[in-house]
Amino acid sequence: MAVTYRTTGPWGAGSASDLPAATIDENFWTLVQEIITLTSEISGSVVSIASATVVGNQLTFTLTNSAVLGPYTLPVAQWNWRGPWQPLTTYAIQDVITDNASVYLVIWNHTSAATFNPGANDGLGHNYYALLLTIPGSALPAHGSTNQVLAKINGTDFNTYWATLTLEYLEDVQHSPGPANGDLIQYESGLWRFVEASSLALLWSQLTGTIPYDSLRNPTVTVLGTSGSVALDPSLGDVFTVIPTGNITLDALFAPADAKIVVIITTSGSADHTITLGTLFATADVIHTGTTSGVDITLTFTGDGSNLYSTGRSSVVAQPADYQADNPRLTLTTDSVWGAAVPVTLTDAGTISMDFSTFINAFVTLGGNRTLGTPANVKPGQSGLIEIDQDSTGTRTLTLGSGYLTAGGAGITLSTAPNARDAIAYTVLHDGDVLLSLQAALA
Repeated sequence: MAVTYRTTGPWGAGSASDLPAATIDENFWTLVQEIITLTSEISGSVVSIASATVVGNQLTFTLTNSAVLGPYTLPVAQWNWRGPWQPLTTYAIQDVITDNASVYLVIWNHTSAATFNPGANDGLGHNYYALLLTIPGSALPAHGSTNQVLAKINGTDFNTYWATLTLEYLEDVQHSPGPANGDLIQYESGLWRFVEASSLALLWSQLTGTIPYDSLRNPTVTVLGTSGSVALDPSLGDVFTVIPTGNITLDALFAPADAKIVVIITTSGSADHTITLGTLFATADVIHTGTTSGVDITLTFTGDGSNLYSTGRSSVVAQPADYQADNPRLTLTTDSVWGAAVPVTLTDAGTISMDFSTFINAFVTLGGNRTLGTPANVKPGQSGLIEIDQDSTGTRTLTLGSGYLTAGGAGITLSTAPNARDAIAYTVLHDGDVLLSLQAALA
């Protein structure tokens, strides 16, 4: 069957005249018959997938007519095994780390904190870790000391802590190592304990003027964990020492009615750590260690059978960084106040970081067009000066990030001469916005 054309073209010669109605109908009939034939052939030979094969990252389909499609490359997640979590370490997305019998996938680029927190995030809704696998029965409490054993706190499964064995638990077993010359053995509230002579001397020197030596129920010194959640066990004694390496949440397992508890915190390094008191302490409190190393902070408490009540605390002199960061309950001196006012050099970058807990007055020399970063850790009422200098090239501009206010919203227009000096006075308003005022072309 052939189709008749009116014109000449790739199909061949045409009739060179209008087609009569009968010829047009014949053309339509010819095409309809072809479509019917084609449809019949297709419906009788439907092709589908017979099987799919994956080898490595290659996917291949075999059809029912024996045709083969592929192979197609499948995307593969490339996990990067990093081993046990480490503090102050750079981690990237797809890193895999472990902590306390659990396996985590890093889902946001970050630098880790001093202590591990599975719920850590950047404050903008981006969590750092996703839990892949955990074995609760294998998780052990952090820290602990040599020769301590794992003990249950209560009847809850896997609720354990590190405990020091006493003679009560050893019963008739010979205690090893035995007591040294000058040590005492004491039986109290169903417990046998050795009291070392060196501990007694240490207590006398540390506690003179705080709690009378003869008023201590049990002057054994116990060393606490250095970061994270720490459980104070009054059955071990009345005196506890700690050298924080990170933030601590301190609680007690119980609060004996006759307890006179002393906690001696010895600062180390230049980082300010916090000790947050838990639920068994009658008054919620957060103690800052400050940034001076080697300082002893003595906390004293008494128990009433239900809670521990604060009876005293020694003070710590604030350093300039403590004043800038608003670390509470530290003693201010003129040195610390004036030291905090010394201008801090900001890091020159495309976006200049503005952490208002690190300075009162600041200084930066611009090496290019810059943006003043969004203010962080602001304290309403804080005010000071930020000196902005041009480098030897000059013409550098400064754009303001969010969180800043200027008169009429005009922004900041710096002096452009090489080595020009400008000063921006700032005040943090009640809602945390920072009001800026420019003093240009200082000379």
